[in-house]
Amino acid sequence: MCDNKQSKKLALEHKDYIKYLGILIDKNLSWKHHIDHVIIKISRTGGLIPKLRHQVFANAYPLMALYLTYGLTVWGQACKSYLDKILKLQKRALRFSYFSDHNEHAISLFIDAHILPLKFVLLLIFS
Repeated sequence: MCDNKQSKKLALEHKDYIKYLGILIDKNLSWKHHIDHVIIKISRTGGLIPKLRHQVFANAYPLMALYLTYGLTVWGQACKSYLDKILKLQKRALRFSYFSDHNEHAISLFIDAHILPLKFVLLLIFS
């Protein structure tokens, strides 16, 4: 005998992505939504650097490192064009932190800060 409550059908809700443990997982595993979320977080932090760099510290990168590294082993194999957006924000933050010109090469800044660009971190993880 079937109970009326048990025989009801539930419709599943369709979503483009879900948030699981702070990582946005989309239906195609392209990581676009998650990287866009990380970019927003990094942009906000990067926007504070010009205002705080005189008072706080020279290298504001640790403020951004949390967003860059969380779940990197999962979303780090995303499309290169998505990851390049993050690399540009890394360079921008370092240029702000070290009072560099906007068109100066960032390689020396990465060396001075003792950090690796995102693409080199990914090479270390996935090689």
